[in-house]
Amino acid sequence: MIISDRDIRIKRIMDRYGVATLSKANIQLEKKDKERTNYYKRYTNRVWNAAENFSLSIDSRIFGIEESAKIISEIIKKKAKKN
Repeated sequence: MIISDRDIRIKRIMDRYGVATLSKANIQLEKKDKERTNYYKRYTNRVWNAAENFSLSIDSRIFGIEESAKIISEIIKKKAKKN
């Protein structure tokens, strides 16, 4: 699971998708979070955003998007070598 602060997530929505206002970005964030929550609950019967439900949690606020992706990629490569 990749996590980040709400403000950072809203700014990313505005920058990446060209959303013009904070209120519209907030609505989009709420909608997507609700979709993720419902999807995860439906298929796993678990709570989305509960760290114990994930093998790995990375805070992209600390590592950034690119570094977070590299960390995940390295873990996957190491796991594949073990199998």
